[in-house]
Amino acid sequence: MTFNFSRQHLHPLAKMVEEMKSEKKNRKRKKSMYRTIVKQMEFYLGDANMSKSDFLRPYLEQWIPLDIFLTFNKLVGMLKEFFGRADSTEDLWKALKSIESEVFEVEETSESGRRIKRKRPLPIGDLSESKTIYVERLPPNVTLEMLQDLFGKHGEVAYVSLPKYKHNSMPKGFAFIEFKSEDGVKKSLESYVLAKRKISTAMDPAELQSIKSYQLEQEHLQGDKPKTASNSPPKKKAKLESDTQPEKEEKPATADEPEDSKE
Repeated sequence: MTFNFSRQHLHPLAKMVEEMKSEKKNRKRKKSMYRTIVKQMEFYLGDANMSKSDFLRPYLEQWIPLDIFLTFNKLVGMLKEFFGRADSTEDLWKALKSIESEVFEVEETSESGRRIKRKRPLPIGDLSESKTIYVERLPPNVTLEMLQDLFGKHGEVAYVSLPKYKHNSMPKGFAFIEFKSEDGVKKSLESYVLAKRKISTAMDPAELQSIKSYQLEQEHLQGDKPKTASNSPPKKKAKLESDTQPEKEEKPATADEPEDSKE
């Protein structure tokens, strides 16, 4: 038996194929958006952020109501960009349910609603210093994402602290990069030694950007008042590995609050 398909017969078939391709593309795009959201939630509940966040630390071993995270600027921005809204946990819940996480678990009950919890307790002892490097001479337009991408080439980044001036919200020119393992620090140092861009241990600590920015901010806050012992900058070592805790980045968003930190 012979069939003679005309263009009229092929048109519906071609249309069906195009619809299938479009549907597959949409599913892939949605999956990518869900992964981005899950990664952001893993940052919020990760060891690095939970150990530094004054707001989230009380929930360390507790279930956290999911709607609390709708007060975080970064996540709200993602939800609005991906779904055009951030007025409920509906889209966030779908993302968290669609992808398994090693960092957190979620549940929904009639009594407590939707909530989320870390799977493991925080490691005993503060090991962040050995996994953190100090970086300076950063350009004014530097962002958390830029630093994460740059240093992510050397290892998985757990936390980025990018201090900003209080009076204009501009970056101070330095940052702290915390890796998930000491291997990231080692590879970063090796790379910067080869590029001859590692800070010398013989450098005067007063020349560090972190110290200079502190002095500038004090001068701005106090005008022309002479410096006293109470407003002198703290002493720091001239080395890449910071012995100073990064600024606390995660807390509920307000109308005047700058965007929260990212891994």
